[in-house]
Amino acid sequence: MVERMAVIGAGVAGLAAAGALVDAGVAVEVFEKSRGLGGRVATRRALGTAFDHGAQYFTVRDERLASRLAGARHAGGLAPLALSWGEGAPAEPAFYAVPGMASLGEALLGDFTVHREWTVRAITHEGGWWLDDGAGRRAGPFAGLLLAIPAPQAAALLPEPGVFQSALEAVVMEPCTALMLTFAAPLPTPFDVDFRPDAVLPYVCRNSAKAGRPAGEAWVLHADAGFSRAMEAAAPDEVVSRLLAAFGRRLALTLPPPAGTVLHRWRYARVSTPLGDACLYDAGRRLALCGDWCIGARVEAAFLSGLAAARSLLTSR
Repeated sequence: MVERMAVIGAGVAGLAAAGALVDAGVAVEVFEKSRGLGGRVATRRALGTAFDHGAQYFTVRDERLASRLAGARHAGGLAPLALSWGEGAPAEPAFYAVPGMASLGEALLGDFTVHREWTVRAITHEGGWWLDDGAGRRAGPFAGLLLAIPAPQAAALLPEPGVFQSALEAVVMEPCTALMLTFAAPLPTPFDVDFRPDAVLPYVCRNSAKAGRPAGEAWVLHADAGFSRAMEAAAPDEVVSRLLAAFGRRLALTLPPPAGTVLHRWRYARVSTPLGDACLYDAGRRLALCGDWCIGARVEAAFLSGLAAARSLLTSR
């Protein structure tokens, strides 16, 4: 009989794990709370255009990721990060997905079922793993369960954190406020992307300069973690005003009024203190936890953590 396993979270880690499990002959079902794939590797359609409002680019150091994305790269689904930089350009080759960063999630799809808009609110272990959405839907039993979600969310979902508790408590994840902007005309700046230490606004990118993006002047601004945390309860208009002022200072411009703005608050955007291991695994319950928070704040780290978690589940078959 083919084993059934469940993956909670269709970000890069969850999709990588699901693919590796399927390759080993496991029947996999992925449960994702949103409509899209990729988690923080995200694209937001708004204001008549599309914004990469989460992860902006990624590196490919490991051959396993290179192999997995070879088809997408050959088909033009990946582009080298050849933008005009002010400061902070990566020291190694980097890429972004085309036509949006969320396309990376699509590139990692495999022969497994994805249940979109299926929020897992409770998990239990009764002759296997069962998932409950709190609204009458229940899925299971599954021989193994993999949580590919941020560490604080995993800690809250686990019925008994047990041996994982101290490890999860040691992980620190930071918030990030993303502001998406459009302008009626191009801003007169010598760069398309700039990344430097700043107490309010360390990262700005002319999103429309990336290949495959809609025409028009569109920018993504990423706020500092400290600013994001301090402004967590602030009114959106106040946050937008503060970020626009910082953006004008960064560009040394008097900004024209934006044609439109959209604010998004990422509660668990970046890992600042990672676990230090590739994943967490409880062999007795066949339960694995993974994500970039295990290794470091990189898209590729999420992919490798997913592979490690899948490998752990497979060792106890």
